[in-house]
Amino acid sequence: MTSLIKTKVYSMRISTFAFLISILTTLPAIAIGLSVVIITCKGCGAEGGEFQYRSLEEIIRDFTGAVIFAPVSETLVNHFLVILALKKIISSRVMIILITASLFSAGHLYFNSIQNMLATLPLSFALAFTFIFWLDKTNSKRSAFIATCAAHALHNFYYFLMSFIPASVFFG
Repeated sequence: MTSLIKTKVYSMRISTFAFLISILTTLPAIAIGLSVVIITCKGCGAEGGEFQYRSLEEIIRDFTGAVIFAPVSETLVNHFLVILALKKIISSRVMIILITASLFSAGHLYFNSIQNMLATLPLSFALAFTFIFWLDKTNSKRSAFIATCAAHALHNFYYFLMSFIPASVFFG
């Protein structure tokens, strides 16, 4: 197979793989997030779960941060650098995935919210697996980075779109 054809085949596989990973990680994260919100009643009823309208500048800022900047920077730091460093000292792929996923989830423990960390867990494991899978399959750090970044960007894009849905849709 020529190099150009091989590259196109891998590009199609990466995009399909990224799409599937993003869908599979979004559903459990939504379920975890909604469960915690329902249990604690944060954002519902008298506590002010009103829909907040945002300006175009805020929307562009949120999109750029969530869908472009976060996937690229987090994939670079949490997957590219960490996984490549861990591969030099740990031979077990399972341990590398566990360590990387734990670090990635812990990085989402902002505002002391265990909800953010728990909602990020499915994505954390999927992204660590994605990076290792594509690195092993293609022996290309670039392919591993692109596949992981694409899956992360799609996952965040779904959440970005959901930010336009008023809470009243879920909570009446």
